[in-house]
Amino acid sequence: VGLNARYQGGAFTDPSTKTVWLHESMVGQNGVTRSWGSKLNMRQVMAHELGHAETGSFDCAVASRTGANAPGLTAAERQGLLNDALKIDKVK
Repeated sequence: VGLNARYQGGAFTDPSTKTVWLHESMVGQNGVTRSWGSKLNMRQVMAHELGHAETGSFDCAVASRTGANAPGLTAAERQGLLNDALKIDKVK
C-alpha cells in the first residue's frame, strides 16, 4: 500500500472503502509538487483525496474541485485546488 501511494504521487484513495493512504515522503515534504507544476500542501492533498472518497471517482480534476469545498481550508488553499483542477483538465 505504501509503495502504491508513493507511485501515485504520494497519496491515493480507495473510493469504495473511503480509505486514504499517504506516503511518508509526502508527509515529510508537507505536500507534493505535481508534474504540471501545482504545489499542494498537506491540507490540500487531504482535501483532494477526500474529494475522491466523497465522489467515488478516480478523476483527479473532480477530486480537486470537490476537495476545494472541504472545511478548514484557507481561501488561497481553495483557489489552489481549483487551479489544480484546471491544470489537470488541460493535461488529460
